[in-house]
Amino acid sequence: YFGTGEYPYKSYLKEKTAESARIRSLKERLRKKLLALKGVRQNGALSPSLPGTLNMTFDSAPSEALLPLLGMDGICVSAGSACASGSPEPSHVLLALGLSAKQARSSIRFSLGADLDEKDIDTIAEIVIGHVTALRNLHHADQ
Repeated sequence: YFGTGEYPYKSYLKEKTAESARIRSLKERLRKKLLALKGVRQNGALSPSLPGTLNMTFDSAPSEALLPLLGMDGICVSAGSACASGSPEPSHVLLALGLSAKQARSSIRFSLGADLDEKDIDTIAEIVIGHVTALRNLHHADQ
Protein backbone atom coordinates (compact mmCIF):
# COMPACT_ATOMS: atom_id res chain seq x y z
CA TYR A 1 0.00 0.00 0.00
CA PHE A 2 2.96 2.29 0.33
CA GLY A 3 2.66 5.22 -2.05
CA THR A 4 -0.91 4.48 -3.14
CA GLY A 5 -2.64 6.50 -0.45
CA GLU A 6 -5.06 3.63 0.11
CA TYR A 7 -3.92 2.77 3.65
CA PRO A 8 -3.92 6.37 4.95
CA TYR A 9 -7.35 6.91 3.41
CA LYS A 10 -8.79 3.77 5.04
CA SER A 11 -7.24 4.76 8.34
CA TYR A 12 -8.71 8.26 8.03
CA LEU A 13 -12.19 6.88 7.24
CA LYS A 14 -12.05 4.49 10.19
CA GLU A 15 -11.05 7.32 12.53
CA LYS A 16 -13.76 9.68 11.19
CA THR A 17 -16.42 6.98 11.42
CA ALA A 18 -15.54 6.31 15.07
CA GLU A 19 -15.54 10.04 15.86
CA SER A 20 -18.89 10.54 14.11
CA ALA A 21 -20.38 7.71 16.16
CA ARG A 22 -19.03 9.26 19.38
CA ILE A 23 -20.46 12.68 18.55
CA ARG A 24 -23.80 11.15 17.50
CA SER A 25 -23.91 9.42 20.90
CA LEU A 26 -23.33 12.78 22.62
CA LYS A 27 -26.11 14.33 20.53
CA GLU A 28 -28.48 11.56 21.57
CA ARG A 29 -27.52 12.07 25.22
CA LEU A 30 -28.28 15.80 24.97
CA ARG A 31 -31.52 15.17 23.08
CA LYS A 32 -32.83 12.76 25.72
CA LYS A 33 -31.94 15.09 28.58
CA LEU A 34 -33.63 18.07 26.94
CA LEU A 35 -36.74 16.08 25.97
CA ALA A 36 -37.22 15.21 29.64
CA LEU A 37 -38.42 18.80 30.11
CA LYS A 38 -42.07 19.42 29.18
CA GLY A 39 -42.74 21.56 26.13
CA VAL A 40 -39.55 20.55 24.33
CA ARG A 41 -39.41 18.82 20.96
CA GLN A 42 -36.81 17.95 18.39
CA ASN A 43 -37.04 19.52 14.96
CA GLY A 44 -36.12 17.34 12.02
CA ALA A 45 -35.45 13.65 11.68
CA LEU A 46 -33.18 11.60 13.91
CA SER A 47 -31.81 9.80 10.90
CA PRO A 48 -30.43 10.63 8.50
CA SER A 49 -28.91 13.64 10.17
CA LEU A 50 -25.54 15.18 10.82
CA PRO A 51 -23.84 13.55 13.82
CA GLY A 52 -23.40 16.72 15.88
CA THR A 53 -26.32 18.95 14.90
CA LEU A 54 -29.49 19.09 16.96
CA ASN A 55 -32.37 21.56 16.70
CA MET A 56 -34.87 21.79 19.56
CA THR A 57 -37.94 23.92 20.28
CA PHE A 58 -38.48 25.17 23.82
CA ASP A 59 -42.08 26.37 24.24
CA SER A 60 -42.42 29.72 26.07
CA ALA A 61 -38.66 30.35 25.94
CA PRO A 62 -37.90 32.64 22.99
CA SER A 63 -34.48 32.05 21.48
CA GLU A 64 -33.79 35.81 21.48
CA ALA A 65 -33.87 35.65 25.29
CA LEU A 66 -32.28 32.22 25.64
CA LEU A 67 -29.25 32.76 23.39
CA PRO A 68 -27.60 35.54 25.43
CA LEU A 69 -28.18 33.65 28.68
CA LEU A 70 -26.51 30.56 27.27
CA GLY A 71 -23.74 32.67 25.78
CA MET A 72 -22.94 34.13 29.21
CA ASP A 73 -22.47 30.55 30.39
CA GLY A 74 -20.11 29.79 27.51
CA ILE A 75 -22.61 27.75 25.50
CA CYS A 76 -22.52 28.75 21.85
CA VAL A 77 -25.78 27.99 20.06
CA SER A 78 -27.79 29.55 17.25
CA ALA A 79 -31.42 30.36 16.58
CA GLY A 80 -31.14 29.69 12.86
CA SER A 81 -29.23 27.79 10.28
CA ALA A 82 -25.53 28.43 9.89
CA CYS A 83 -26.14 30.24 6.60
CA ALA A 84 -28.76 32.56 8.14
CA SER A 85 -26.97 33.32 11.39
CA GLY A 86 -27.85 36.74 12.75
CA SER A 87 -31.11 37.05 10.82
CA PRO A 88 -34.10 38.23 12.91
CA GLU A 89 -36.51 36.24 10.75
CA PRO A 90 -37.61 32.77 11.85
CA SER A 91 -35.77 29.97 10.09
CA HIS A 92 -37.34 29.21 6.70
CA VAL A 93 -36.27 25.59 7.18
CA LEU A 94 -38.19 25.29 10.46
CA LEU A 95 -41.21 26.98 8.88
CA ALA A 96 -41.02 24.49 5.99
CA LEU A 97 -41.00 21.66 8.55
CA GLY A 98 -44.38 22.95 9.74
CA LEU A 99 -43.40 24.96 12.80
CA SER A 100 -45.25 28.19 13.46
CA ALA A 101 -43.25 31.43 13.48
CA LYS A 102 -43.55 31.45 17.30
CA GLN A 103 -42.21 27.90 17.56
CA ALA A 104 -39.39 28.67 15.13
CA ARG A 105 -38.46 31.70 17.26
CA SER A 106 -38.24 29.40 20.30
CA SER A 107 -35.86 26.97 18.63
CA ILE A 108 -32.15 26.52 19.22
CA ARG A 109 -29.54 24.77 17.06
CA PHE A 110 -26.79 22.93 18.92
CA SER A 111 -23.62 22.07 17.01
CA LEU A 112 -21.51 19.61 18.98
CA GLY A 113 -17.76 19.58 18.49
CA ALA A 114 -15.07 16.99 18.89
CA ASP A 115 -13.80 18.50 22.15
CA LEU A 116 -16.98 17.67 24.10
CA ASP A 117 -17.50 14.68 26.38
CA GLU A 118 -20.44 13.24 28.37
CA LYS A 119 -19.74 15.48 31.37
CA ASP A 120 -19.89 18.55 29.10
CA ILE A 121 -23.20 17.37 27.64
CA ASP A 122 -24.65 16.86 31.12
CA THR A 123 -23.54 20.37 32.12
CA ILE A 124 -24.95 21.90 28.93
CA ALA A 125 -28.30 20.15 29.45
CA GLU A 126 -28.48 21.28 33.07
CA ILE A 127 -27.75 24.91 32.14
CA VAL A 128 -30.20 24.93 29.21
CA ILE A 129 -32.97 23.42 31.33
CA GLY A 130 -32.29 25.94 34.10
CA HIS A 131 -32.53 28.92 31.75
CA VAL A 132 -35.59 27.58 29.92
CA THR A 133 -37.34 27.03 33.26
CA ALA A 134 -36.45 30.55 34.44
CA LEU A 135 -37.70 32.12 31.20
CA ARG A 136 -40.94 30.16 31.41
CA ASN A 137 -41.45 31.29 34.99
CA LEU A 138 -40.99 34.91 33.89
CA HIS A 139 -43.34 34.37 30.97
CA HIS A 140 -46.06 32.89 33.22
CA ALA A 141 -45.59 35.63 35.82
CA ASP A 142 -46.26 38.26 33.12
CA GLN A 143 -49.58 36.69 32.19
